Amino acid sequence: YDRYELGAHEQEIFIFSMVPHLDDAVRKSYARYNDNVLMDFPGVQFLTRLVGENREGALAARSLFDESAALRVHKLLELRTPRDIGGDHLLGMEVRPPDRLVDFVLGRSQLDRTLLAYCDLEVPRTTLDEVVLPETMVSEVTAIVDRFPEFRARIAKAKEEGRTELGGALVLQFCGVAGTGKTLFTKALSARMEKPLLRVNSTRLMVDGILFEAVLDNIFFEAALHDAVLCFDSAEAMLGKSSKRLPLIYERFENHDGLVIVAAGDRNELDPSLERWVGFQVKF
Repeated sequence: YDRYELGAHEQEIFIFSMVPHLDDAVRKSYARYNDNVLMDFPGVQFLTRLVGENREGALAARSLFDESAALRVHKLLELRTPRDIGGDHLLGMEVRPPDRLVDFVLGRSQLDRTLLAYCDLEVPRTTLDEVVLPETMVSEVTAIVDRFPEFRARIAKAKEEGRTELGGALVLQFCGVAGTGKTLFTKALSARMEKPLLRVNSTRLMVDGILFEAVLDNIFFEAALHDAVLCFDSAEAMLGKSSKRLPLIYERFENHDGLVIVAAGDRNELDPSLERWVGFQVKF
């Protein structure tokens, strides 16, 4: 709740939308409340009345389901048309958490199936003792990642104060030809931070348009869900010079509060605009 800055009413809505997935008896209770066996999940009307307490409060609570509201922005809830409704008005919509989030809460924490073609999620056990790199380089990078919790806390405080200039991901750039240790070092850093590692094969992510944006959203959602280090391998395929994808990727950087590693074979193939996002560069 703290991560997504959910208020008391938003927390209550999330809990009531999640419970039917945990207990079938609750689904039957919703169906009885709605007097319809097909409507076995909470609806917007029910939830606004629940948290609003009175008519004025219920009207105000509708804003919690706006596309710009935290529950929708962070993809914690989806509004779905019930199976037997004729229209698509807000109050008649069912409120459900995304299936992927339900899986995570229930302990089924494997990677989203839609991302299996592009990504790998692992829990590295690699230690820095296995990394053969200059000691100075290793020390400089570990000093940064060791202070990552402090970085995240500083960002959160600035956000509370209404300042957004410090927001966004902490981006590290690793450049060097294949076989120089970029992947091994990335795994060792993830292990040191005690975080999973979500690796994206950027050369496979050659879809365009709406599909690319949907996959990119899912990638960053998965990284946030698992609190994982996010690594883009072969990043020049996505972040190359004059790539049309750059604005979409930078927008996700801006809204992500995790650690992102951009790994590329040749830094000269990356678009120069990437430098404004990179907190530290390493040449392998």
